[in-house]
Amino acid sequence: MQQLNLTLKIITPMFISGANPKGAALRAPSLVGALRFWWQALAWSRLTSGQEPHNDADARKLLQYWEAQTFGSTAGQSPFRIRLSHPDRLKHTQVTAQNTPVNRSAERGGTTLAGYSMYTSNGASVFHRSAAGNYATSGSGLIYMAGLGLAGFVRERENSQQQTSIGKFRDLRPALLHNQTFMVNLIAPKLEALLLSPQTDTGAPGLLDAFEALCLFGGLGSRSRRGFGSIQLDAWSWQPQLSQASGSQCAIETRLNTLKALKVEDIEAFFKKYSRGAHPEYSAFSQSSRLALLTRPPDIPITQTNTVSDFSQLAALVPSQGDPIADTHNRLGQSFVWHRGKGFRGRHSGVHKVGGLNSLGTYSQDSTWFDDINQAQSTASQSERKKILTNENVANTPPPCRVGFGLPLQFSSRSTGSLFSVILNATDTDNNAKRRASPLLFSIKRLENNQILIVILNLHARFLPEAYQIGVSAKDMTSVALRLPSTDENPAQDYLNFLQTPPNNVRSELHDKIFEGYTIKVCAPESPQPVSEPQP
Repeated sequence: MQQLNLTLKIITPMFISGANPKGAALRAPSLVGALRFWWQALAWSRLTSGQEPHNDADARKLLQYWEAQTFGSTAGQSPFRIRLSHPDRLKHTQVTAQNTPVNRSAERGGTTLAGYSMYTSNGASVFHRSAAGNYATSGSGLIYMAGLGLAGFVRERENSQQQTSIGKFRDLRPALLHNQTFMVNLIAPKLEALLLSPQTDTGAPGLLDAFEALCLFGGLGSRSRRGFGSIQLDAWSWQPQLSQASGSQCAIETRLNTLKALKVEDIEAFFKKYSRGAHPEYSAFSQSSRLALLTRPPDIPITQTNTVSDFSQLAALVPSQGDPIADTHNRLGQSFVWHRGKGFRGRHSGVHKVGGLNSLGTYSQDSTWFDDINQAQSTASQSERKKILTNENVANTPPPCRVGFGLPLQFSSRSTGSLFSVILNATDTDNNAKRRASPLLFSIKRLENNQILIVILNLHARFLPEAYQIGVSAKDMTSVALRLPSTDENPAQDYLNFLQTPPNNVRSELHDKIFEGYTIKVCAPESPQPVSEPQP
């Protein structure tokens, strides 16, 4: 029996749990599930590279066969085991019914998220908005990246004399703290072959390929696609120690050392190695994939509370002592919401603002689409509301552009209180399907010399299989099907282009304020080599 010990470092807070959703816990099945995802993402390029046009049905069958050889299936158990060493020792936060922090135990070092601290000195959550302002997207980039699943909005009175309630953002989920490590034990009789590839003659990805992709581009837990739960390799060892490594063991060790050292050029090389093949049926590496790498030098000052240039009062997520990882994550969220968001119209200026900056209006057509429906719905009688979405101007029309960032997509109106959702309609084959994950994956890494790296991966793929539909629904209105986005519609790539070459009128705001001093690079796959004609 062979065993490889991998020590992983948690770079950003990890919102993950087991059977008890109110407690933070890291379990082996969670890690296996993440490895499966990245293995599938890598396998597509191996299935379709150099085979265009290819047969999707045959490719899926071969994919299932390869996957069963690596991870097991209902027909047979997995050829390897994953064991976590003392996961109960990981420090974590805990949330009470009142959404206030509780000290688990003195030896675990408290419960706040350090640089990501969601609490003020008196224990109150800083997920809040002031009485005079609003959260909108003028708030913290971290809150936007956390989403309402991790940062819930509640209204409450601070005291019995207060006349009106104030909206506050509370953290709803416990998290494993960042800047700590945990050990993973990979155990198998033929571990070397499994790590490299269970079928070397087919070119199927090995377990090590999936592990590398997880450490380079992914994370664990909720909102891992938005930069939370990022991990990277900190150390490794064989057990028992090898007196003399074989050729395959040397190859494994070389790759692990490269992964541990973590250089920008190595991430780019891995991306280009697998970004081949036809446009994928699911989120996977292909010729359609793109990669953005944003490097933060060590001398960038930490943004202090309430001093974020034109951004928000909610920068309290980055405390006074400063944390460059949290600050980087916050800036990333600010850029993302600025690109995506419409913001709110100022009471006096009449101008829509996002984070204190003028709205870019990137997806203004989405707002127009919603406003047309909202206006008709708000003026219609109860009996007429169900008919509104069947109007030929709405039904079977292109969906809002932002569905390309994932479903569901919600629109709301402060004036009328209307709420519309663009959702994944249930099908006969999958009645529980309601969501479509974003093709855009964010991750944050530490490099040598105190540099920090933002990794943004766009796994552009077919939006949904042909059997699925998306629709728009609202209260008292019948859900109506919308046309699926075409392959050419790629808002995730629009965001990467915005980072690299923003419009001239906002270039200084993006590059001189949000990402001042950062090096930004967007990478595309290498052009496929033409197949030479056979000689007569």
